[in-house]
Amino acid sequence: MSTIRVRLREKGSGAHSIYGREDGCLVVEWYDFGEEVPYESANMLVMTAAEQAVLGEAIGLSPNTSAGELAAALADRFPSYWDIRRFLDERRLPYTHSVDFQP
Repeated sequence: MSTIRVRLREKGSGAHSIYGREDGCLVVEWYDFGEEVPYESANMLVMTAAEQAVLGEAIGLSPNTSAGELAAALADRFPSYWDIRRFLDERRLPYTHSVDFQP
């Protein structure tokens, strides 16, 4: 799973990407960095395999869609972390939000 890495189209502050973790979770990340921010932070939407299936169905995919196919489909449909988060929240789809701050 860790070989999955997709960059989203959003330009501007930070970097938007989707990647897989060794534990099978899919992560949508907005990594905020640059001279204009007081600290770097990784804002993450983390989805387990079951949550990935729910999201896949919500965008018209089979519940058996692979994490890599889901990541590619999300990148095709959404330009940024914020658009994916809005979609998840508006439909009350499950995910875990976490933030890692870097000094």
